[in-house]
Formats: sequence, C-alpha cells, structure tokens
Amino acid sequence: MAVDQKTKKIATDALDTASSIAVSSWQPLLVIGVVGLAIYFGKSFIDQITGKGTKETKFEKPKIDPQLPPATINANKAKQIAIDLFTEMRDIFPNDENILNIFRGNNLNDNDFVLVYNAFGIKKYYDLHGQYNPLLGTPSDLFIWLQKELDKPEQRAELKRLFPNTF
Repeated sequence: MAVDQKTKKIATDALDTASSIAVSSWQPLLVIGVVGLAIYFGKSFIDQITGKGTKETKFEKPKIDPQLPPATINANKAKQIAIDLFTEMRDIFPNDENILNIFRGNNLNDNDFVLVYNAFGIKKYYDLHGQYNPLLGTPSDLFIWLQKELDKPEQRAELKRLFPNTF
C-alpha cells in the first residue's frame, strides 16, 4: 500500500503542477486576444471620434479615356510606379513630398494614372496607424491610400493639378 500512496502523491503533485502551468500560460494569451479584438472592433469607434474616414471623397474606378492624351507608360512601368507608391506609403511616417514626387518625376497624365491605379490594386490600409496592415487593415484602392496619406488641401490641389480629369 505504501507504493500506491507514493504513486498517488506523485500523480497529485504532477496534476497540480500542470494545472498551475496551464493557468499561468493562458492568461497572457487571453489578454493579448482581448486587446487585439478591442483594437479590431474599436477601430470604427476611434475613426468616428477622430473624424477619420469622413474626409474621403468617393471616386469611381478610373477608366482609360480615349478623349484624353494616350497613356505614355506601359503596364510594367505602371507596376513599378505602383510599387514605388506602396513602398513609400506603407510605413507609419511616409514622406508626403516623396509620394507627390513619384507622380511628378514620371510626368504622368490622366490615362497613365489609370494604369498605375490598376497596377496598385487593393491593399489593406490600417487607419489607426496610417499604414499597411494585412490583418487589421481595410481593403482600399489607390484613391483611398492617397486621400489618407495626402490629406492637406495643398497636396490634394497638387493631385488635381497633375491629374485634372481624375481628381
């Protein structure tokens, strides 16, 4: 019987140890999960408080306009420009002037912008930090990205000057 009591004590101690480890391990995961959900679901509430999302102008998907000068770039160049724009805008603190310089430096017209827009596609923009976030971001096209990143009136006026038939 002494062996059974010893075995029972070892088993009881092992269960106690396992349960204390389980209790101490799940709590940080629970906290992380709750915080993550609060950020995810609280994003729209924060947007309402800060006024983000209310300044956006809804644009229709642009199309090549045969009445305007033809595009001066090909699909490969449009893709490279889209990559350059995304690379500049995806971080927390993009340089707004660099974004505009990408357009200025390539001497684009309205039909070129259509090709860049199509090459950019849809990427998830995260309003809370103003950056790319594949998990928490909202699917957004180039118009939304530009409106979020270039939010000063003079920057929007520059886009209108560069692409008068698009913006």
